[in-house]
Amino acid sequence: MGFFSQLFGSKQKKESLTDLSILGCDMHSHFIPAIDDGSKSVEETMSMLQSLSDLGIQKFITTPHIMGDFYQNSAETINPGLEKIREEIKKEGKPWEIRAAAEYYMDHEFLSKLDSGPLLTVHKNKVLIEFSYINRPNNMKDMLFALKINGYQPIVAHPERYPYLYTSMKEYEDLLDFEVDFQLNLGSISGMYSQGAQKIALELMKRGWISYVGTDMHNMKNYPFYEALLNIPEFVALIESGKLKNAELFKD
Repeated sequence: MGFFSQLFGSKQKKESLTDLSILGCDMHSHFIPAIDDGSKSVEETMSMLQSLSDLGIQKFITTPHIMGDFYQNSAETINPGLEKIREEIKKEGKPWEIRAAAEYYMDHEFLSKLDSGPLLTVHKNKVLIEFSYINRPNNMKDMLFALKINGYQPIVAHPERYPYLYTSMKEYEDLLDFEVDFQLNLGSISGMYSQGAQKIALELMKRGWISYVGTDMHNMKNYPFYEALLNIPEFVALIESGKLKNAELFKD
């Protein structure tokens, strides 16, 4: 090491992380008990929150599905479940903060939901949306445009999990042209889903196209994939890039 390197220190890239506290918050999860395919009980929710707390995450925005005929959720079903969780957190003396929004499925009913009243947002005008995993919505861009003209900023959940976008990275560029944000599922990076999802996740990270990350945690089976992130160089590089905006979601 040269004299000046010894004097001022050399900036070296980290090879691993001690925890995930640097994220600021987890902004995609399914913790509200018994209203979608996530947690089944308050007890299960507390176990999931504790596991993420052990990884350094103390703030959460949980996002139950709002999806056509499957999960007909609204503020009336989501907020009471949120209060039950908050009561249990207070009872157990945990330092966690939790809010609720929703993950909106872009289906034939979405535009009517948009017309009927305010959407549940993760922060201010930012709304989390998802598409079908199987078929590209015919009116995908129409729905994005409708969100924008109504004053919402779309955050596309787990873009790495839509196989019909895998044909070309131009598919993702076309979405970004609508000035949407991309939210990557943390489990995709460590192989929780398909190899295709993992490959696209790494490519989106490499291109600097990821603005948010979330666990999308549904149950405790997911936990090992989040723990594995601490030693994945590509994830460490994403953290060091300074491009993630998770921490902003808990600011006024």
